[in-house]
Amino acid sequence: MTSLTKKIEKETYFDQYWDTRDLHSADLRSQQRAEIAYQLLTKKFGKLLDVGCGRGLNSVFFRDKGFEVEALDISPQAVQLTKSKGIKAFLMDLEEEEIKGKYDIILCLEVLQFVVNPTKVLLNLRQALCDDGEIILSLPNEFHLQKRWNVLWGQADFAGAKAPHLRLFNYPEIEKMIEECGLKIMDEKAISLVPPRLNYLTWLDHLLLQVSPNLFALSFIFNLKR
Repeated sequence: MTSLTKKIEKETYFDQYWDTRDLHSADLRSQQRAEIAYQLLTKKFGKLLDVGCGRGLNSVFFRDKGFEVEALDISPQAVQLTKSKGIKAFLMDLEEEEIKGKYDIILCLEVLQFVVNPTKVLLNLRQALCDDGEIILSLPNEFHLQKRWNVLWGQADFAGAKAPHLRLFNYPEIEKMIEECGLKIMDEKAISLVPPRLNYLTWLDHLLLQVSPNLFALSFIFNLKR
């Protein structure tokens, strides 16, 4: 298979990705991650790159906060949709191409689980980061209580149709990858399994995450610096 064929297959796959999503739930989770990402930032201004911009919701959120936003994705459809919202966006395969330019903030929210070599991609982000810049990285916790329960009952869908992840992460693996890339965790937050639409259960969020983040966190989000 030629590199061009592989590229087209990747682009086509991620063009189709959103057709299988529950967009309302996905949008609520995206909004939740964007708000937490903003809270974790110490820089509240500057040039920001939204990596894996998807439908452009995070890009718009940070533009409205006053950042100078650019975005990239491997999906031509995602790039066009993000452009239609007034964001400068471009097509890129982060495993094959190096990011040009430097950024004060790089968002990488729920992306690395979809790539073959996440360490290579994170290093790509690091080289595009200004010396005093910040990377906001979020990754799913693949071994939370619900997944373990599904495994127990033979209903696991690891790397399947519902969660087509190429890499499965838990907290120690994320921590190790970050260190190997010459980055340091400055701040972090666990995101609960409780859906954002059930915001009246915020108290339960806090309780469960205090008991065991590894069991009750849907994902982890980090502020990283060199």
